[in-house]
Amino acid sequence: MNEETLWEGERTTLTSLASKGKLTRERYRLTEEYLHFDAGLLSTREEQIPTWSIRDVDLVQGMKQKAMGVGDVVVHCQHDDYTGRPSVTLEGIKDPKSMRGLVMEVANRARIHHQKRSQTTYMNVAGGAVPGAAQAEPLVVAQSEDPLERIGKLNQLLDGGALTQDEFDAQKNKLLGL
Repeated sequence: MNEETLWEGERTTLTSLASKGKLTRERYRLTEEYLHFDAGLLSTREEQIPTWSIRDVDLVQGMKQKAMGVGDVVVHCQHDDYTGRPSVTLEGIKDPKSMRGLVMEVANRARIHHQKRSQTTYMNVAGGAVPGAAQAEPLVVAQSEDPLERIGKLNQLLDGGALTQDEFDAQKNKLLGL
């Protein structure tokens, strides 16, 4: 994931339009990892929410907003690993339908990435290697992988000499729940 800006926007109101953006109170920025937002003219409040915590995005558009071509995008956050704000409203967004779609697309990718990262386990299989032999690199195995496939990979390590029979048996029993 990177911090390249995918979208930037600001709150559009009649005041900000009349001042040509000089009196903009809120600015927003979306990256693959975070939705950043800051507010204030004299003082500033900056916050960010991780995109993997975004669960839903709604669009609210009043009659005046519709005439101006703007709308409010309400971002709902809910995830077991997230303890921040439950929702954030990005007010006065130009082309709110496109922005809503982009946020959902980025959030879906981020959730998948976050889920894969949290389901990955690391096994150090080099513990019982023969002295003088090359040490095996740690094996990365996803928990969602089939236990029989994992045992097959462990068997390959056993055949290659990276695991002892006792280490293989211990890991196999662990995978089989014995």
